[in-house]
Amino acid sequence: MTSAVRDVSCWARPNLVRAAARSLSGSDFWFYSGTVGGASIEEVAHRKAAAARGVTLMIMVWSVFDGHPLVTPDPDDWSDASNRWWWIASKVFSQEASGTAYIVIGDEQRSINTWTTIECPTLIQNPKVREIVQVPWQEVGEIPVSETIWRPGWPDPSKS
Repeated sequence: MTSAVRDVSCWARPNLVRAAARSLSGSDFWFYSGTVGGASIEEVAHRKAAAARGVTLMIMVWSVFDGHPLVTPDPDDWSDASNRWWWIASKVFSQEASGTAYIVIGDEQRSINTWTTIECPTLIQNPKVREIVQVPWQEVGEIPVSETIWRPGWPDPSKS
């Protein structure tokens, strides 16, 4: 698990987050946003990513990098500093993606969320990303049809 603390001075700097993401070369990068029935789809996205040998930002920070887990804000810390750290980490993670990026979107999303404001726009600007595929949140056997929602030259799917 990640080493989560409230002391801002201990949190991993963006260059360490970038190095951790780069160490995942060859892995597919997965993203998630929203809820189903009021519950976050985070766990569903982690299972789907792990089954596909992919990684989410959270899987990355839980992993050991250079002998240590990344030090992150405490998950219960909703301070502005903590939010900024996660936004920067999300941007760095999106900048390091390549090939196909995957997104699992729940039935409900806040109008302003990390996927539409940071991750999707960053992936689209990333020349190493060739497509974004939306994977349904439903478990296998429940209409699991993935769909390419972006390729270079296509409109930004976070704007629709």
